[in-house]
Amino acid sequence: MYNNEDKGNRQQILLRNQHDIVNFVNKIEKYPFHADLYCGSCVVDAKSLLGVMGFGMGKVMTLQIYGDEDIRTLPGISEYVVTK
Repeated sequence: MYNNEDKGNRQQILLRNQHDIVNFVNKIEKYPFHADLYCGSCVVDAKSLLGVMGFGMGKVMTLQIYGDEDIRTLPGISEYVVTK
């Protein structure tokens, strides 16, 4: 269905506190593509405030978007990308 290999569509992110979670969800929900957030074996809709809050704060999670955009360059989202 989706082909996201090597497009920057899957990146690790870190939401350090409740403020980060609320800001992240407010920003990602404005984009037209679907986005999922993975934490271990669990997955939630990245545009769901309740779902993202359920994962908690201070954990490295994986953001998967379904579109041609590169997460590392998305305004408002790139700030949460974990750089190694």
